[in-house]
Amino acid sequence: MARKRDAMLPGDRIAIKAMTGQAQQDITIKAIGIVMEVSEDKDKRVYVDWKLPDLHRKVRANGCFASIHGPYSVQDEGGWLGEIFRL
Repeated sequence: MARKRDAMLPGDRIAIKAMTGQAQQDITIKAIGIVMEVSEDKDKRVYVDWKLPDLHRKVRANGCFASIHGPYSVQDEGGWLGEIFRL
């Protein structure tokens, strides 16, 4: 988890997701934000500007059932990332 956090850069988009239920092929995107800062102090906090904090966007899971994913490249994922991260 720490390596993924350390790979975050200001301007990256971040999403909070939830599974829609057992045996489902979709996830719900609950919030979308933009990374503002990744602190270098001992607690390594990530500061996010939550652009859509109360979102309920249902999208294909595309294998994203674990807790943390990415980073992704828009070129690698095609339209799927657009479904998730559009503001």
